Amino acid sequence: MGCCVALQGSNYPNAQLIDHLNRSTVQLVEESDEYFTYCSAFWISEYYLATARHCVDNDDDGKLNSIVTFTTYDEFDNAWPESEPKNVYSAILVASRKLTDIAILKSIDDVDHHMLQIRETSVPVGTEVHIVSHPKSMEYSYMKGLVSQIREFDVPDNNTVLKTLHITSLINKGSSGCAATDSNGEVVGISSFSWKNIPGMSFWIHKDELIKILDEENIKYY
Repeated sequence: MGCCVALQGSNYPNAQLIDHLNRSTVQLVEESDEYFTYCSAFWISEYYLATARHCVDNDDDGKLNSIVTFTTYDEFDNAWPESEPKNVYSAILVASRKLTDIAILKSIDDVDHHMLQIRETSVPVGTEVHIVSHPKSMEYSYMKGLVSQIREFDVPDNNTVLKTLHITSLINKGSSGCAATDSNGEVVGISSFSWKNIPGMSFWIHKDELIKILDEENIKYY
Protein backbone atom coordinates (compact mmCIF):
# COMPACT_ATOMS: atom_id res chain seq x y z
CA MET A 1 0.00 0.00 0.00
CA GLY A 2 2.81 2.42 0.84
CA CYS A 3 2.07 5.52 2.84
CA CYS A 4 -1.00 6.83 1.15
CA VAL A 5 -3.56 5.73 -1.43
CA ALA A 6 -6.20 7.81 -3.18
CA LEU A 7 -8.98 6.69 -5.49
CA GLN A 8 -8.67 7.60 -9.15
CA GLY A 9 -11.52 7.84 -11.63
CA SER A 10 -15.19 8.12 -10.81
CA ASN A 11 -18.34 6.26 -9.74
CA TYR A 12 -16.67 3.53 -7.72
CA PRO A 13 -18.54 0.35 -6.85
CA ASN A 14 -19.80 0.56 -3.29
CA ALA A 15 -17.46 -2.13 -1.91
CA GLN A 16 -14.38 -0.32 -3.21
CA LEU A 17 -15.64 3.07 -2.06
CA ILE A 18 -16.51 1.81 1.43
CA ASP A 19 -13.09 0.20 1.83
CA HIS A 20 -11.47 3.46 0.74
CA LEU A 21 -13.54 5.43 3.26
CA ASN A 22 -12.66 2.95 6.01
CA ARG A 23 -8.96 3.29 5.33
CA SER A 24 -9.20 7.09 5.09
CA THR A 25 -11.02 7.41 8.43
CA VAL A 26 -9.52 7.21 11.92
CA GLN A 27 -10.93 6.84 15.42
CA LEU A 28 -10.07 9.59 17.91
CA VAL A 29 -9.59 7.68 21.14
CA GLU A 30 -9.16 8.35 24.83
CA GLU A 31 -6.42 6.38 26.49
CA SER A 32 -7.66 5.55 29.97
CA ASP A 33 -8.63 2.47 31.95
CA GLU A 34 -11.19 1.71 29.24
CA TYR A 35 -10.56 2.22 25.52
CA PHE A 36 -13.12 4.64 24.08
CA THR A 37 -13.77 6.16 20.64
CA TYR A 38 -15.22 9.66 20.98
CA CYS A 39 -14.97 11.19 17.47
CA SER A 40 -13.91 10.63 13.87
CA ALA A 41 -11.31 12.26 11.64
CA PHE A 42 -10.10 11.68 8.08
CA TRP A 43 -6.88 11.93 6.11
CA ILE A 44 -6.52 14.77 3.61
CA SER A 45 -2.80 14.26 2.85
CA GLU A 46 0.17 12.15 3.93
CA TYR A 47 0.35 13.59 7.45
CA TYR A 48 -2.69 15.86 7.88
CA LEU A 49 -6.18 14.99 9.10
CA ALA A 50 -9.37 17.02 9.37
CA THR A 51 -11.99 16.76 12.09
CA ALA A 52 -14.55 18.84 13.98
CA ARG A 53 -13.09 21.44 16.32
CA HIS A 54 -15.44 20.54 19.16
CA CYS A 55 -13.87 17.06 19.19
CA VAL A 56 -10.40 18.32 20.11
CA ASP A 57 -10.60 21.96 21.18
CA ASN A 58 -13.54 23.26 23.21
CA ASP A 59 -11.41 25.92 24.89
CA ASP A 60 -12.16 29.44 23.64
CA ASP A 61 -8.46 30.25 23.93
CA GLY A 62 -7.52 27.29 21.77
CA LYS A 63 -5.11 24.46 22.49
CA LEU A 64 -2.77 24.43 19.52
CA ASN A 65 0.05 21.87 19.74
CA SER A 66 -1.98 19.68 22.08
CA ILE A 67 -1.72 15.93 21.46
CA VAL A 68 -4.62 13.89 20.07
CA THR A 69 -4.49 10.09 19.99
CA PHE A 70 -6.04 8.00 17.24
CA THR A 71 -6.15 4.53 15.77
CA THR A 72 -6.91 3.21 12.30
CA TYR A 73 -9.01 0.72 10.39
CA ASP A 74 -6.15 -1.80 10.51
CA GLU A 75 -6.83 -2.13 14.25
CA PHE A 76 -10.57 -2.73 13.78
CA ASP A 77 -11.74 -6.23 14.76
CA ASN A 78 -15.56 -5.95 15.09
CA ALA A 79 -15.30 -6.56 18.84
CA TRP A 80 -18.01 -5.17 21.11
CA PRO A 81 -17.41 -3.77 23.60
CA GLU A 82 -14.30 -2.33 22.04
CA SER A 83 -11.04 -4.19 22.51
CA GLU A 84 -7.83 -2.29 23.08
CA PRO A 85 -6.02 -1.64 19.76
CA LYS A 86 -2.49 -2.91 19.24
CA ASN A 87 -1.35 0.45 17.91
CA VAL A 88 -2.36 3.94 18.99
CA TYR A 89 -0.89 6.91 17.17
CA SER A 90 -0.44 10.59 18.03
CA ALA A 91 -1.17 13.81 16.18
CA ILE A 92 -0.72 17.50 17.00
CA LEU A 93 -3.50 20.07 16.75
CA VAL A 94 -2.05 22.57 14.27
CA ALA A 95 -5.06 24.67 13.24
CA SER A 96 -8.47 25.41 14.72
CA ARG A 97 -11.45 27.59 13.83
CA LYS A 98 -14.21 28.04 16.40
CA LEU A 99 -16.64 29.68 13.95
CA THR A 100 -16.55 26.87 11.40
CA ASP A 101 -15.98 23.99 13.85
CA ILE A 102 -12.97 22.71 11.91
CA ALA A 103 -9.66 21.45 13.30
CA ILE A 104 -6.58 20.22 11.47
CA LEU A 105 -4.27 17.60 12.97
CA LYS A 106 -0.76 16.60 11.91
CA SER A 107 0.30 13.03 12.59
CA ILE A 108 3.55 12.58 14.48
CA ASP A 109 3.77 8.97 13.39
CA ASP A 110 4.18 7.36 9.99
CA VAL A 111 0.91 5.56 9.32
CA ASP A 112 -0.26 3.54 6.32
CA HIS A 113 -3.56 4.96 5.13
CA HIS A 114 -5.74 6.08 2.25
CA MET A 115 -6.70 9.74 1.89
CA LEU A 116 -9.68 11.70 0.64
CA GLN A 117 -9.69 14.30 -2.09
CA ILE A 118 -11.78 17.43 -1.47
CA ARG A 119 -14.40 18.06 -4.13
CA GLU A 120 -13.51 21.08 -6.27
CA THR A 121 -16.91 21.71 -7.86
CA SER A 122 -20.16 22.87 -6.24
CA VAL A 123 -22.34 20.43 -4.32
CA PRO A 124 -25.88 20.33 -5.78
CA VAL A 125 -28.97 19.59 -3.71
CA GLY A 126 -29.77 15.91 -4.19
CA THR A 127 -26.13 14.78 -4.22
CA GLU A 128 -25.82 11.26 -2.80
CA VAL A 129 -23.29 11.12 0.03
CA HIS A 130 -21.38 8.26 1.64
CA ILE A 131 -20.27 8.27 5.27
CA VAL A 132 -18.09 6.11 7.51
CA SER A 133 -17.99 7.02 11.20
CA HIS A 134 -18.16 5.65 14.73
CA PRO A 135 -21.66 6.40 16.14
CA LYS A 136 -21.88 5.54 19.83
CA SER A 137 -18.44 3.90 19.45
CA MET A 138 -19.79 1.44 16.87
CA GLU A 139 -16.68 1.77 14.75
CA TYR A 140 -16.58 1.97 10.97
CA SER A 141 -20.32 2.10 10.41
CA TYR A 142 -21.31 2.92 6.82
CA MET A 143 -24.29 5.14 5.98
CA LYS A 144 -25.73 6.88 2.94
CA GLY A 145 -27.68 10.09 2.67
CA LEU A 146 -28.66 12.97 0.40
CA VAL A 147 -27.85 16.66 0.45
CA SER A 148 -31.22 18.19 1.33
CA GLN A 149 -30.11 21.80 1.05
CA ILE A 150 -27.22 24.23 1.36
CA ARG A 151 -27.78 26.24 4.55
CA GLU A 152 -26.05 29.45 5.61
CA PHE A 153 -26.36 30.42 9.27
CA ASP A 154 -25.87 34.03 10.30
CA VAL A 155 -23.16 34.63 12.91
CA PRO A 156 -24.02 38.12 14.22
CA ASP A 157 -20.94 38.51 16.45
CA ASN A 158 -18.68 37.97 13.45
CA ASN A 159 -20.87 39.67 10.85
CA THR A 160 -20.53 36.61 8.65
CA VAL A 161 -22.27 33.35 7.75
CA LEU A 162 -21.47 29.69 8.31
CA LYS A 163 -21.92 27.58 5.18
CA THR A 164 -23.29 24.10 5.85
CA LEU A 165 -24.89 21.12 4.16
CA HIS A 166 -28.17 19.75 5.50
CA ILE A 167 -27.76 15.99 4.95
CA THR A 168 -30.33 13.22 5.49
CA SER A 169 -28.09 11.11 7.70
CA LEU A 170 -28.11 11.06 11.48
CA ILE A 171 -25.22 12.46 13.51
CA ASN A 172 -24.55 10.64 16.77
CA LYS A 173 -21.79 10.91 19.35
CA GLY A 174 -18.72 9.40 17.71
CA SER A 175 -19.75 10.59 14.24
CA SER A 176 -18.57 14.17 14.72
CA GLY A 177 -15.58 15.00 12.56
CA CYS A 178 -16.17 12.36 9.89
CA ALA A 179 -16.35 13.14 6.19
CA ALA A 180 -19.34 13.01 3.89
CA THR A 181 -18.16 12.19 0.38
CA ASP A 182 -19.81 12.04 -3.00
CA SER A 183 -19.91 8.82 -5.04
CA ASN A 184 -16.37 9.55 -6.27
CA GLY A 185 -15.04 9.53 -2.72
CA GLU A 186 -14.50 13.30 -2.67
CA VAL A 187 -15.21 15.25 0.52
CA VAL A 188 -18.27 17.51 0.47
CA GLY A 189 -18.62 18.17 4.21
CA ILE A 190 -17.55 17.49 7.81
CA SER A 191 -20.00 16.20 10.42
CA SER A 192 -20.68 18.97 12.95
CA PHE A 193 -24.06 19.28 14.68
CA SER A 194 -27.72 18.28 14.69
CA TRP A 195 -31.04 19.45 16.11
CA LYS A 196 -31.72 16.59 18.47
CA ASN A 197 -35.42 17.36 18.91
CA ILE A 198 -36.02 17.19 15.15
CA PRO A 199 -35.04 13.87 13.48
CA GLY A 200 -33.04 14.16 10.28
CA MET A 201 -31.76 17.69 10.94
CA SER A 202 -28.04 17.00 10.62
CA PHE A 203 -25.61 19.69 9.53
CA TRP A 204 -22.18 19.30 8.00
CA ILE A 205 -19.61 22.03 7.53
CA HIS A 206 -19.38 22.74 3.80
CA LYS A 207 -16.17 21.66 2.05
CA ASP A 208 -15.57 25.31 1.04
CA GLU A 209 -14.96 26.14 4.72
CA LEU A 210 -12.39 23.33 4.93
CA ILE A 211 -10.57 24.54 1.82
CA LYS A 212 -10.51 28.05 3.27
CA ILE A 213 -8.74 27.06 6.50
CA LEU A 214 -6.25 24.87 4.64
CA ASP A 215 -5.39 27.72 2.29
CA GLU A 216 -5.10 30.18 5.19
CA GLU A 217 -2.71 27.83 6.99
CA ASN A 218 -0.76 26.98 3.81
CA ILE A 219 -1.47 23.29 4.31
CA LYS A 220 -1.24 21.25 1.14
CA TYR A 221 -3.94 18.66 0.67
CA TYR A 222 -4.67 15.95 -1.85
